[in-house]
Amino acid sequence: RQELPLSEEQQNALRADFAAEKYAAVASTCAALLNSNRKSHFLWNMLGNCHLKSQDLDAAATCLNKACELAPRDAATFAAMADVCRAQGQIDNALTLYRKALKLDETLVCGLSNMADTLIGLGRLNEATPLLQQAASLAPDDPDVLSNYSNVLLKTGQTQKAKALLERATELAPQLENAQYKLAQLQSMDGDTEQAIEGFNAMLEKTPGDDRTRAEKLHAQAQLCDWGWVAEYQRLRRQLGLAGQACPPLAALTFEDNPDLLRLRIQAHANAALPSVRAARPLAAEQLGQDRPQRLRIGYFSPDYHDHATMRLMAGLFEAHDQSRFDIIAYSYDATPADAMRSRIRKAVTSFKDISRLSDAETTQLVQQDKLDIAVDLKGFAPNSRTALFAERLAPLQMSYLGFPGTLGSTAMDYLIADSVTCPLGSERYYEEHLLRLPHSYQANDNKRHISAHQYTRKDCGLPDRGFVFCSFNSSDKITPAEFDIWMRLLDQVPGSVLWLLDCGDSAKANLRRAAQERGQDADRLIFAPHLPQDEHLARHQAADLFLDTFVVNGHAT
Repeated sequence: RQELPLSEEQQNALRADFAAEKYAAVASTCAALLNSNRKSHFLWNMLGNCHLKSQDLDAAATCLNKACELAPRDAATFAAMADVCRAQGQIDNALTLYRKALKLDETLVCGLSNMADTLIGLGRLNEATPLLQQAASLAPDDPDVLSNYSNVLLKTGQTQKAKALLERATELAPQLENAQYKLAQLQSMDGDTEQAIEGFNAMLEKTPGDDRTRAEKLHAQAQLCDWGWVAEYQRLRRQLGLAGQACPPLAALTFEDNPDLLRLRIQAHANAALPSVRAARPLAAEQLGQDRPQRLRIGYFSPDYHDHATMRLMAGLFEAHDQSRFDIIAYSYDATPADAMRSRIRKAVTSFKDISRLSDAETTQLVQQDKLDIAVDLKGFAPNSRTALFAERLAPLQMSYLGFPGTLGSTAMDYLIADSVTCPLGSERYYEEHLLRLPHSYQANDNKRHISAHQYTRKDCGLPDRGFVFCSFNSSDKITPAEFDIWMRLLDQVPGSVLWLLDCGDSAKANLRRAAQERGQDADRLIFAPHLPQDEHLARHQAADLFLDTFVVNGHAT
């Protein structure tokens, strides 16, 4: 049977339909044309890419393999085949194919960008960065490249550069949902909360069942004290994050005080974040008996070895370790510039290791060579964590402490360090980990923390000269109508009293003042404290009479 070559017009029409995301129609046309064009690289390649877009990976692999045979020097086909292998979880094969594609054409933008994104997923940022720099120089207006480049920048702490790239990417391609999601997250973190909510709502209009985005949107509303989130959450509380995509754990903590629902939500997140967990090995005889080492080797893992709430609590703990009994290694994956706090930690520990530029595999190899007895995760599922490292068993015993106040919902952790107040007897069923209760309080605090010598007066703080001062310096997302109703009743019952709150932005302040007026209170009885350096903030506490805590999420480091 004679082959009938495809005309340029036919090829262009198929390319146009593919660009318009008419994958099923293009696939059908390609399959029909292949009856008389069995040796057409163009058709096999196009059909394979259609199957890839439709996630029919086996069919995509078959077609693209045929296309590779027909055109063994076509770089784009090898890059597409690499995309298939990556989607199938064959990461080593994918990287080999990306390298082959780039050897054939070192300027192939999709190959540079997708190989870099694969390396980012492996934590190999050093290898990914130059690939993305080259891709961005070749295609400065390619939204996929800009989005992938933002991933490296985010992981290396360059959030403002990442945000600018995401703004450009979503402007060029509003359909890039992951870029939209990351941009809205950054806007929320930067205090552009109204803009973030607009972004989340735009995504939800397209995919109303996206629980991940809805949870972030509700959390952003909570930051503004827009209590419409409460009623919306109540309608969804039995399925949010349980039926579809998992919720971000910090958002889940904000919404829910039911420990059964909370555990289920965090387990759903853990199942996606840590799909495969290496089982714990029995302790060796020398670790159990009299031959155990003179000094236990304990590793602490954190991205917060700088002036951060966690280190403000823990700096003294590092200094208090008995160096004759404990060998302490701090593993830092911190993108923040070094400061006085990091210098203090470096001096306190036996060894300080920067793992910020190491991949997960490289980090695991390094840590396992260090032969830790105990590995302690100080971040959990809070932002910038690398909890996935613990799925590979960094030490015979693994513990979660301080950074994330809840279960991690995974067998990767053997213990959660707690106390009998935070985890009372009978609460064991809500935790995947065994509870290791300290006798008084689980929360370390630094008895050397500097407090400014400035003697703050009420006038300095914008408080009235007389009257009782209730205060709550919790962040605004912790405040709900449940607490606020009580606080307003307290103001009723204590004439001349005021409520001193943390300034969490103009929108939150306006909403809280409006809520006070709706409850019959003078909005001027709410006074807002501007943000100050930590030592000054601690010093001004003396101007308050009584601290009022919040319910679902308590003060913690506040």
